[in-house]
Amino acid sequence: MPNAKKVKINNIEGEMTEMFGNRILKFSLNNLEVTIAGKLSKEEIVKIAESMV
Repeated sequence: MPNAKKVKINNIEGEMTEMFGNRILKFSLNNLEVTIAGKLSKEEIVKIAESMV
């Protein structure tokens, strides 16, 4: 992702970026690519991701 920053979700590394006013977090989990996007804060998106891993 362009201008993405590394983010730790428990022990999983993901990437977060912002486009068109939305934050986008991408990470891999059990051979699946997970994307969470929305008009949420970084903390809110990470909290959602942490609840999935």
